[in-house]
Amino acid sequence: MAEFEITEEKLKTISQRFDVNIETVKMVYNVFTKVISGVKNQYLAHIIRCMEYYIRNQTNNPFFQINSFPLGADSPVLNVGCAQYFPKQYFTIFFHPRMDEKQLRVCLAHELGHLFLIEMINEKLNEGETLLDSNTLTEPLSSIFGIFTILDKNDFYRDHGRKLNHNAWEDVIEDFFFLQNR
Repeated sequence: MAEFEITEEKLKTISQRFDVNIETVKMVYNVFTKVISGVKNQYLAHIIRCMEYYIRNQTNNPFFQINSFPLGADSPVLNVGCAQYFPKQYFTIFFHPRMDEKQLRVCLAHELGHLFLIEMINEKLNEGETLLDSNTLTEPLSSIFGIFTILDKNDFYRDHGRKLNHNAWEDVIEDFFFLQNR
């Protein structure tokens, strides 16, 4: 059994520790599993949210967003992603739903590189003059951005992420119990 896998026993422990009905805990868990099932569409969410924040400020559009969605399951394009950009409105990345998860991260990072070049590099290179637009060939610079993104994430998961992990599942419960009682 995995240390942090949610089991019936752990749900009961959580229920007892926080004095919440077990059925309520199970209901929250069931809804949580539905929400978390979309995590594959959210790989690299930290860089995506940082880019959204930056572009929202640069374009004065508080609603700018970056999305990622799977293509149809019958799509013949397995290990390639694509993106659609509506300047200052939104940027959408499409990927095959059966793409290997490691390759999906690479694909998302590469596609984000295109947006980075068009929206962020333009601003830095020449104030007021657009050097790159959605029709500009941004290869291989988008891959270079992607490399920086994946290296940063790998560094976080390998070195920095360990510092944030709990050693045992009971430690997680205790931290939240102490938070509740501060």
